[in-house]
Amino acid sequence: MFARKLEPVIHGFVTGLVKLVETNVAQHLQNAVASVLVNRGAAAKRQVFRAATRPLPVARTVRRGATATPKMIQARKIQGQYMAAVRGLKPADRNRVKKLTSAKGAVAGLALARSLGQGRKPSLKSGRPLAVAKSSGDAGVTPRHPQSIR
Repeated sequence: MFARKLEPVIHGFVTGLVKLVETNVAQHLQNAVASVLVNRGAAAKRQVFRAATRPLPVARTVRRGATATPKMIQARKIQGQYMAAVRGLKPADRNRVKKLTSAKGAVAGLALARSLGQGRKPSLKSGRPLAVAKSSGDAGVTPRHPQSIR
């Protein structure tokens, strides 16, 4: 009985809500179409102006890289080794290597750079403090040869 009295109220509410939504959607659609038409006319005018002043962009052709020959690969390998060998040298030694490289070639410069860098290779452990290892039996007694911390 209560549902029969409530049914017309709900029906009237839903009908009014549907009309309101339809009206709102119709207004939004009209505004959207009008703005597109207005912007389309302005865009068409802008395009005509641009076309008159600038040429159309042309697609660039894609250029494929050259295939690496065995000679190029070897040259790059020597260059990398040379750069690695020269990097750790002092400026005076580096200048000597550069002069020799310009005179006799990269292979001779690489050999000189390697020979100059033999005695001065920095060690990863060089800046670390020495630790005293304790023997298992004598607590507090230091061994004769300290070992570096690892």
